[in-house]
Amino acid sequence: MRKFFAIVILTFTSFSLPGLLFGQELDKAQLIELTSKIIDQEGNPVTHAIIFSEEGSFMARTRSDGTFTIKIGNRNPVLIEADGYATIILDNLYSTQPDEISLLKQAYQLGDNDDVHVPFGTMKKRHITGAVTVLNPGEILNYDANQNIYDAINGRVPGLINNQNVYGMGSALLVVDGIPRPVNSLNLGEVEQITVLKDPVSRLLYGSKADLPVILVTTKRGEAFKRRLNVRLESGMMKPVSYPNYLGAADYMSLYNEALANDGNFPMYDSLAIAHTQNNTNYVLYPDERYFNSNYLRDFKTYHNLITEASGGNDIAQYFVYMGWNSQNSLLSLGSEERNERINMRGNADYKINDYITMRADAVAIFDMRKNLKNGNFWQNASTFLPNQAPVLIPVTDSALLENAALINDQYVLGGTSVYRNNIYGDQVMAGYRNTMNRILQINTGLDFDLNDVVPGLTASANLTFDVRNYYESRLLNSYAVYEPVVLTDINGADSLGFNKTGLDVEQGNESIINPDFYRRIGMFGTLKYNRIFQDHQINATAVAYRQQIQLNGEIQQIKDLHFGVLGNYSFKNRYIAQIGGVIAGSPRFPVENRFAFSPAVGIGWIVSEEDFLSSGNFFDFLKIRANWGLINTDQGVSDYYLYQTSFGQGSYFTYNNGVVQNRARFYQSVGNPDIGWVKRNELSVGFEALVLNRSLNLEGSYFNSRAYDELTIRSNYYPDMLGVVLPQENYNSHRNQGAEFGLTYHLNLSDFRFSAGANMVYSAPMVIQIDEPDYDWDYLKRTGKPTSAMFGWVAEGLFADQDDIDNHATQTFGAVQPGDIKYADLNDDGIIDDNDRQVIGQNAPKVQYAIHLNLRYKAFELFVMGTGQEGQSQYFNNSYYWIYGDRKYSEEVLGRWHEDMADPSSATYPRLSSTNNSNNFRNSTYWIEETNWFTLHRLQLTMNMPSKFASNSYIRDFQVYVRGSNLFTVSAVKDKLELNIGSEPQFRTFAVGLNASF
Repeated sequence: MRKFFAIVILTFTSFSLPGLLFGQELDKAQLIELTSKIIDQEGNPVTHAIIFSEEGSFMARTRSDGTFTIKIGNRNPVLIEADGYATIILDNLYSTQPDEISLLKQAYQLGDNDDVHVPFGTMKKRHITGAVTVLNPGEILNYDANQNIYDAINGRVPGLINNQNVYGMGSALLVVDGIPRPVNSLNLGEVEQITVLKDPVSRLLYGSKADLPVILVTTKRGEAFKRRLNVRLESGMMKPVSYPNYLGAADYMSLYNEALANDGNFPMYDSLAIAHTQNNTNYVLYPDERYFNSNYLRDFKTYHNLITEASGGNDIAQYFVYMGWNSQNSLLSLGSEERNERINMRGNADYKINDYITMRADAVAIFDMRKNLKNGNFWQNASTFLPNQAPVLIPVTDSALLENAALINDQYVLGGTSVYRNNIYGDQVMAGYRNTMNRILQINTGLDFDLNDVVPGLTASANLTFDVRNYYESRLLNSYAVYEPVVLTDINGADSLGFNKTGLDVEQGNESIINPDFYRRIGMFGTLKYNRIFQDHQINATAVAYRQQIQLNGEIQQIKDLHFGVLGNYSFKNRYIAQIGGVIAGSPRFPVENRFAFSPAVGIGWIVSEEDFLSSGNFFDFLKIRANWGLINTDQGVSDYYLYQTSFGQGSYFTYNNGVVQNRARFYQSVGNPDIGWVKRNELSVGFEALVLNRSLNLEGSYFNSRAYDELTIRSNYYPDMLGVVLPQENYNSHRNQGAEFGLTYHLNLSDFRFSAGANMVYSAPMVIQIDEPDYDWDYLKRTGKPTSAMFGWVAEGLFADQDDIDNHATQTFGAVQPGDIKYADLNDDGIIDDNDRQVIGQNAPKVQYAIHLNLRYKAFELFVMGTGQEGQSQYFNNSYYWIYGDRKYSEEVLGRWHEDMADPSSATYPRLSSTNNSNNFRNSTYWIEETNWFTLHRLQLTMNMPSKFASNSYIRDFQVYVRGSNLFTVSAVKDKLELNIGSEPQFRTFAVGLNASF
């Protein structure tokens, strides 16, 4: 490991060394101070231009009158760029020292900063015909320093539900630098651009994986003549939002006796024991343990982030180097401190071998380490251990016990019984520990070929990627003894305290390695691109050949992807745009004759605002209408290989021929379907993009309609009488998802004050078109024609008030019922409550998700606020905190229970208690479901930007200090339930302070 880190440090140094050496050379170079003015073609000053000299060693910005001052040398060119203008590189400023420099204004969405990363290439934003959202992390991090990529996406992308589900179609495909990879190990500071591809045309070139929308992440690369060094440091605290509220031991015992009585059983706990527990008479004999307190937990946990990145280069070589460190401790306060640490290292390099060939080489190493994890799960145990089952720590004064026991702090032993052998303190302190290591290595290499001399506008590339992940756990597993206090009575009738010991105190000497896991991915793709302008015509075409294979631990069959695709883009006068493409994808999951499938897609775009009938008006500054359609064939819904083949298994031996001959029976394991084929998605998207009010208001919207069909299923309901027969999988099921997205952003600049506000929303209505299901007699039972997210359950009509209420109600078939049990509606009026009385009672996905964001900047201070919300989703609250039966731990939910002594039984908010698994009460019904509409303030950040005068007089180009809060509050009718975690770490409100410095 030490050798590896040494290699990493040397690699980082080798990337950075050219910049350090160049800095030394600057001292020897002859430099002059250039003062000039940047203007546009009309002679107006350009006030937002940035000037780089000496390969980025010096940087300046234009003032309000367009003037700037910068040091330059006689060897290196000067780079000048500004949004909306063509970037220029000038290499004669040292000798000419012009008074003015003119920049060429570029058309909207055709500028140098309007390149959008699309599959296997880039495209100008104006030429895109699909629903594509582009996020630039470099801009986001200026006012929202959160490094989580999912948090950067959530709330900023119209059509996005939470952080990965686009249009409600499911989790989008995550692609990093051209290859499907997870993004949860990336920091936002590594990323140049995030592109969300929502339509079939834009994502077509990912072949069979283009079935769902794509989140395309492109990491940073060095830029010629721009040297940058950036350091980010952040520290924060994470405070739990809420903990479960469980009842104490006396209440538990009383209520459990009540549950036993409800079931006709004798009480378990006598009144004297309950009284002693209530009065805390003797903690050892009558324990009352509460776990969510300061005995075991801190008030908050802390984390620290340190990120450094460096980039630069010249026209021959460019580099980008990134190192990130994240450390986070635990809420648990006992034992060795738990800690999570992650180290991200990245080096991306480009080198121009000659005028025709450029080489790319990227290396990524990620180390995700979790240290000193407890061998017992505190959160699960704290939610299940009964408050009276045993004292956690028992003070010991008996000399014999003191000599033989493993003492805690020289005065305690661990409490427990032969039944309850786990002690929550012992798990934290004496049971040993686990360390986990997750290591990821990624290598990307490629060659780019300029074939312009062969065919003007032609380029090619060849790319090879290699990913390997290795995971393991190192565990030291100790055992410990627990002691059960017992009252001993001697022959004289005197009582004394004794202990029954269960288990042994054993410390293991060596760690063991467990749960090893790995995956290995090899990917290859080559592209051939043609980009040419013929007067008013422009053609941009990409052909790709793609192959990857993934080897998973323990899997014999490798996952393989292969496809070939072509996508062409044509524009006339940069006003009329058309895209057309097709992909031939191959999959080993289908029989030979169905192994390849062709997926076509087309798209059109029209810049309406540049037509004569609109260009003379003053409402639309820009208006583009777009539409596209695609038919995507995919194997992503196919769960296994060889479904087209019949397989057999061997049963037990049998004998025949008077017991002389023995053989084994054969049986069908699966029946093959030789006609099994690809799952298909027919998708249409129509939308617009607009700028109005002098380009201050940006509007966009889309309508989408996506129908997936030929989905695989076993049609068991089609053959209802063929019990015991193994049936094949068939292409049968179908569902449709349609809806709309909309987004707007408003900008206002007034001297020292800048204001930006935006909102977006998505409405999604998925529906089942065809599904294998029984031919129900009642429509309310059918899934066909209902939302795919439909939740079926019983309609609760309250609680039975008394026996007459039960006798006069339809017969319920889920066990004997008593007063205080839930009664259900008889939907088909047959006098019986059974499975035929279920209907749609909610949806497990939201119909609407929306987000709002606000930026206010006055001089050096900037305030950012973002919130998201949703409507139309429901949730069952049916975990052990709400469904309490048997000897489960009692939460505060049972305080509103029905019981015989209630003055007003109709006011009960919980069914009667039961010491058994009450199958009548604890089933999914409207009694346990809630509509979870909510709005959450996700982030609020206040940033102070360093004054420009300070930047011009130091080596620091930009400096920011900020404070940020995350998950600050939630507004919902069921807020307390939504913010409560059971059996796991709680939700957090996060508060952070940080700084960012660029040199």
